[in-house]
Amino acid sequence: MAKLVSLLVVPLSFQVGRFLLEGPTEGLFAALVNAPVLAWCGLEYYAVSGGLLVGLVLGLVAGLVIARSVSAFRRRMLAVAANPGKLSELASKPLARFGIWLFFGKPAKGTWEEKLARRVGNPIRIWGAVLIALLLVGFWFGQKPLASSLAQRGMQAGLERANGATVDLGGVELDLQESRLAVSGLALADPNALGQNLFQADALEADVDQADFLRRRFHFTV
Repeated sequence: MAKLVSLLVVPLSFQVGRFLLEGPTEGLFAALVNAPVLAWCGLEYYAVSGGLLVGLVLGLVAGLVIARSVSAFRRRMLAVAANPGKLSELASKPLARFGIWLFFGKPAKGTWEEKLARRVGNPIRIWGAVLIALLLVGFWFGQKPLASSLAQRGMQAGLERANGATVDLGGVELDLQESRLAVSGLALADPNALGQNLFQADALEADVDQADFLRRRFHFTV
């Protein structure tokens, strides 16, 4: 549903992004677009910047509605639990059981009083925080293959736009810790004669400025 809504509000996201990038916040977004790491997030596109703000507003509204709906459901179930006869009548209806399973999952442990009184883990789930920590650790140790993959896609797309013809790129190895970039199997086709190459190299190696890379910039010195 969220994906469908995001597609329907693309025109709104575009206009909001245009206002952010060209309106009173132009200076702020100019700094964000050229900031380290954020330069890779595509904030220079209207739909991306506007979509982030529109998504934040829609997410807050949806979260508030869902949180209140769940709280209201728990209060009602607490009232029903006080009446065992009514609870048994509700549990005997297949449609009611299916609806509870569909929206709330399988029956959880504990009473409704305990759920209403629970404060630990709200609004941040403990396991969610642990998962994010594990993802950050995995990103730290897997940054070399991830950076190489991003660099290869970005370099090939950029070279094809600049060259105006097909660019073959065998592989890219980017090591940010050693500030090293190695390119293998590079071939730039001639836009006027696709059967021959303007430039071809089996292997290239260069030093990389980490600050420039995080800002999505590459400088080549010949």
